Amino acid sequence: MTFEQLMMRYRFNISNASRDIGLTKQSIHRWKIKDRIPYSAQIKIEEATKGALKADASGVFGWRGSVESEQVESEAFCGESEKEISLLKSRIKKLESVIQILRELPFSNSSEEIKED
Repeated sequence: MTFEQLMMRYRFNISNASRDIGLTKQSIHRWKIKDRIPYSAQIKIEEATKGALKADASGVFGWRGSVESEQVESEAFCGESEKEISLLKSRIKKLESVIQILRELPFSNSSEEIKED
C-alpha cells in the first residue's frame, strides 16, 4: 500500500490513522517523508482496516527478485520489536517456500499458439 492510499482511507487525518493503527503520528509523518510504509506497519494497517488496505511486500524486496537478509532487516525492520521481527521473518520464510514451489512448476511456453477446436 502507498502512503496516499492510507491517507485516502483516513480522509487525510493522521490523528485518526495513528489511533486506529496504534502507532504514533510521528511514525506516520516519517512514512510521508520517506514516501514508503514499512512492511511491518502495512501488516498492522491491513489488520486495522480489516483488509480494506493490503500489505504489499514489493517495496521491501525491490526489483531484485530475491530476499537478502541485510536488505530486509535494514528496510523492513527499522524500529520494530523483536517479536514483530520474528513474525516477519517467519512470513518471509513461508513466502520463499511458495516462490520456490512456483519456480518448479511447469508452465507452458507463452509464445505457443492456442489451438482452437
